[in-house]
Amino acid sequence: MKTKHLTAEIPIQYLEWKKSREVIRGLFEADGSLYFSQSKKGPFPDYPRIEIKSASEQLLNQVNNTLQEREFDTSIRASKTDSTSRILLSGKRMLSKWKKEIGFSDQKTISKYEMWNHLGFYIPRTSHPDRKVIIEALKQIHL
Repeated sequence: MKTKHLTAEIPIQYLEWKKSREVIRGLFEADGSLYFSQSKKGPFPDYPRIEIKSASEQLLNQVNNTLQEREFDTSIRASKTDSTSRILLSGKRMLSKWKKEIGFSDQKTISKYEMWNHLGFYIPRTSHPDRKVIIEALKQIHL
């Protein structure tokens, strides 16, 4: 017997872009993350990555197809440790496109984005309140 989380899918009435981007944003807020990988450019992580995890192959395929129709560069990778897979979007162009077309609603994620956007890199293990202080200080310096 299949369980609901393995067979979840987006109802057809929500597949049109105006509605599906809201669904995708909600999925990201529930089961996604924005993180930054180390590149060879400096001592801090500066290469942005967005991921959404799910145990439902159907759901991930729907989201992936919708994103690709909107010219997002995506890939799907299976987890090596559990029964989930994830959609990955990588790089500055994809993060900028995501921010413009889908956006973020969680303040913790927004503060990660803003830190990276102001500094050009992300400082690991900073709390949301610490990021807010840093961002406000950067805004004052750049005025």
